[in-house]
Amino acid sequence: MVFAGTIVAEGRGTAIAVATGRQTEAARIALLSQTASRPRAPVEVELDRIGGALVKAALAACGLFFGIGLARGNPLPVILRDSLALAVAAVPEGLPVVATTTMALGLKRMERRGILVRRIDAVESLGALQTICLDKTGTLTQNRMTVVAAVAGDRLVDPGDRAALAPLVEAAVLNNDTEILGGELAGSSATERALAEFARAQGADIVAMRQSRPRKATLPRGVKRPYMTTVHDGDGAATVIKGAPDAVLALCDRVLSEAGERPLDAETRERILALNDAVAARPARVLGFARAAHPPVGEQPQGLTWLGLVGMVDPLRPGAAPFVRAMQAAGLAPVIITGDQAATAGAIARDLGLGRDGQIRIVDAGELGSLDPKLLAALVGSVDVFARVSAHEKLAIVQALQAGGRVVGMTGDGVNDGPALRAADVGIAMGASGTDLARDVANVVIRDDNLETLVDAISQGRSVYRNIGRALEFLITTNLSEILVELAEALHGPGELESPMELLWINLVTDVLPGLGLAMAEADADAMQRPPRARDEPIVTRADMRRMAIDSSSIAGASFAAHLYAMTRYGAGPQTRAVSYMSLSLGQLIYTLVCQRRNIRDLHPEALLHNPRLNGAILLSAGMAMLPLVVPPLGRLLGIGRIGAVDAAVALAAAVAPSAGVLVRRAVQIECDQVERQGCATS
Repeated sequence: MVFAGTIVAEGRGTAIAVATGRQTEAARIALLSQTASRPRAPVEVELDRIGGALVKAALAACGLFFGIGLARGNPLPVILRDSLALAVAAVPEGLPVVATTTMALGLKRMERRGILVRRIDAVESLGALQTICLDKTGTLTQNRMTVVAAVAGDRLVDPGDRAALAPLVEAAVLNNDTEILGGELAGSSATERALAEFARAQGADIVAMRQSRPRKATLPRGVKRPYMTTVHDGDGAATVIKGAPDAVLALCDRVLSEAGERPLDAETRERILALNDAVAARPARVLGFARAAHPPVGEQPQGLTWLGLVGMVDPLRPGAAPFVRAMQAAGLAPVIITGDQAATAGAIARDLGLGRDGQIRIVDAGELGSLDPKLLAALVGSVDVFARVSAHEKLAIVQALQAGGRVVGMTGDGVNDGPALRAADVGIAMGASGTDLARDVANVVIRDDNLETLVDAISQGRSVYRNIGRALEFLITTNLSEILVELAEALHGPGELESPMELLWINLVTDVLPGLGLAMAEADADAMQRPPRARDEPIVTRADMRRMAIDSSSIAGASFAAHLYAMTRYGAGPQTRAVSYMSLSLGQLIYTLVCQRRNIRDLHPEALLHNPRLNGAILLSAGMAMLPLVVPPLGRLLGIGRIGAVDAAVALAAAVAPSAGVLVRRAVQIECDQVERQGCATS
């Protein structure tokens, strides 16, 4: 079958059209690409879940607050006003802005590195990848043939031995359809161009050589004749043959050795076949060459002299092996999915260093069709190479990996990669060599086809997720502290609550800019040394929730302590609210510094100010937070008054105390860890 979209590289033939339009195989693959669906990004699912949980928590807190008001006998308008204030405190207004901006900043960083991202949520999905499926031809390899080995007569020779290779080079030039246009190689197949490049590397003048021995006739390869024959005028060989080594060798009765032509005996024939097997096992495509001083009689030449053979491979891209090593170091599982034979794909996998415990697990696609989907999902997770895979089977493999709970990336450049690119969590197309269909359905495009830039993109994706997690922790902790302060004040006495406008101003000045400062943090140095998270791992774990509960209680407790101090001095009113406001707003801003490390063991005091963007955001937010205390009209709008130096000092101390407590907890934790390690070492 000759499929629509196929490029005819050489030869001639006659074909009958058996399908057109939507009935062609290319159209079916394109339709399959359109119908395949991509899962939602992990961070999108997580933020939806967190948002729902926050809404429920806010409603529960408002209900509790409403009950407290009724129990105290407060008027209904006052209860509703205070419940509104609590609702304002409970909702993290900066979360959508911070999450979107964090991913947008990651997108811009990737674009500067040559990674084009079609959907903003794909930025984080890159960081969540657990398995990356790699198309071989055109992605891992250069999609061009290169001569890597040569046998002159019956011996493997060094590429620098031009004298020994001269007869072989001459045959590769004469029996070759590559054209020379303006000094450049053009036309013909990748194999023919590889032979011409090999001849040039050996110092051959292709144009002069062909002019001295012009071609008179050509007998192309056929089903029963796996070799190409050319007939020439001029001095030297009249007949040159190139083709399958065993078929060409069968036509020879002489071999060209270092001492000249000699009879081809059985021992030499066996040695040549063994060399052919050794070169083919690399694996490489191997062609044999022979010549005769007379033109062929009929289509079956006889009495030829064996010249040797060459082995060609589609070489790996320069960055392919480092890319695979980086993926393995980052805990990702690279898997090759290719239409090539198992031996070829297995050799590429060995060159790339794939496999577990030195073993490369290869599955031929012919074995997949009869498998139950559940069995396929269990199998694919332990396979390194899938060989002889069609477009439909690539799609099935990607979907089976996803069914096993893995976040899957798929790289590709061809039409047959389209369905899998569309279905993968992250479809990654080659920008320079990829087809239009591959680029259209992928949500990530590597502009220059350099896989190593994808390492940076995955690092950025992981950092985006961690930055969103830090910002989310900060927003939930600080908003929870506001809820706790409101509840404590409601339980303590009437008329003590912060006003709705005051809480709204606190949220506006302490949420958005510090959250963006956390979002703009650079990638962690160890981002690519950590294993990927599980697909179902929550962005806020139970340990995070415990830490957030402790930290929010600390901020609320310190602020309420300042509130009690002001109550004893001024009673309920604007001055008391001013002290509470200052301690709460500045306490939240200072706490931003310790949110840069979600693990308390990673929190180093000397690194608190290492993010200049965050430092600037905190200073700007602090200035905006202090405006109501120095601008009377704004203070009256928020319901707070002016305070003196002593009150400001008390509020500032209450603001610093919670973050100082976090640092003390870290020091205690490190000391406990050291004691535990010493105890283990002693025992």
